[in-house]
Amino acid sequence: MVLPAMAKPIYIWDTDTCIYWLKGEQSILDKAERVDNGALYTTSINFAELKFGAYNSDQVQANLKSVENLAKGLNSCHLTKNPPSIMEG
Repeated sequence: MVLPAMAKPIYIWDTDTCIYWLKGEQSILDKAERVDNGALYTTSINFAELKFGAYNSDQVQANLKSVENLAKGLNSCHLTKNPPSIMEG
């Protein structure tokens, strides 16, 4: 049996991982540096949660700017009802 060729791996960050990156957690920064920028993703839901947190923080403008900067460095994983299989070529 021949398995289909696997695409390069992608990494989908959850909200906690995004927060660790925003706070400068060294282990997350190190991992992000080892991965191709095109392979880092998060979702619009995570961005909404990050913005919610920024709006409810003591430093609203600074935190919103940090979230916007993060958004420039991550791809957005679009959520759909019927996502394609990772095995499809």
